[in-house]
Parts: sequence; structure tokens; C-alpha cells
Amino acid sequence: MHKLRPEQIGPLKVKPKRAAKRGFTLAELPTLGVFALDSPTRPNCIGLTLVHLLKRRNGKLFVAGIDLFDGTPVIDIKAYQPDYEAKEYSMPEWYLKLMGRNGHV
Repeated sequence: MHKLRPEQIGPLKVKPKRAAKRGFTLAELPTLGVFALDSPTRPNCIGLTLVHLLKRRNGKLFVAGIDLFDGTPVIDIKAYQPDYEAKEYSMPEWYLKLMGRNGHV
């Protein structure tokens, strides 16, 4: 997140361009909110990741499952709450339609 280019900061709606690499045209793809996608485009450089704490030693935390680049600053740590995890979810209609046409998105 801290490596966003200036043109990637700000837009709140984008097209899922990764799907264009799978044979879809941009005209076919819906415009969606950036938080509905794994788009690198964000209104700010802050992200959120749920990780598993492995151990604490000498003021350092050791975690598994973190998705960041080496050197990415960590600005806050929160205790785990069970409601942070999405145990049930559904796929949006636009995704199912594209997946049905091409077998994948």
C-alpha cells in the first residue's frame, strides 16, 4: 500500500482490469468500488490484514499470513475479534456472469 503511485491514489471506482487480461474487454466489465476488489487503487495508503500471532519475543511480534511488501510500515495493531472474519460470503452477479462465460475471471 505504501508503494502506490500518485495516479493510484484517489479513485473510489475502477474496473476490475485483471479480468481484461483473461479475455474480457473493459467495456464488458462493471465499474466497482475499490473496496470490492483487490485493486491496488485506493483512496489512501492504508490497508488492513488479519494475521496469526505466532509468538512475542523481546518486544517483537512474529506473525503468519501477513500480506505486505518488505519495508511496509505497520501503524496499528488490534486484538483479534471473531467478527473480523467473514465466514459466510456470496459472489456478486457480475462475477458469476463473467465466470460462467469464460470459466474464470
